[in-house]
Amino acid sequence: MPERFSKAQVDIEDLTIHDGAPVLLRPALARLSPGDLLDVRGESPELEDELAAWCRKEGHRYLGAGAALNTYRIERGGGPAVGIGSARCAH
Repeated sequence: MPERFSKAQVDIEDLTIHDGAPVLLRPALARLSPGDLLDVRGESPELEDELAAWCRKEGHRYLGAGAALNTYRIERGGGPAVGIGSARCAH
């Protein structure tokens, strides 16, 4: 299987999912097509576990640690992209 390359990268520094990382992740993923890869760089020790759960909830696929230290890969899912200015509402 040929190596897949990411289409974008985002650095969330020391943010966790609960500290606001989705504010950076959602727009980065919204710019990608389904199946494209996003490399996420982050320094929080909890990030790997949090990203896996967040990706499941958001409809993306968490691919695990990337090649570089503190880097993780997400494959954008096929659902509607939620970007800046978008809101989710449950009725």
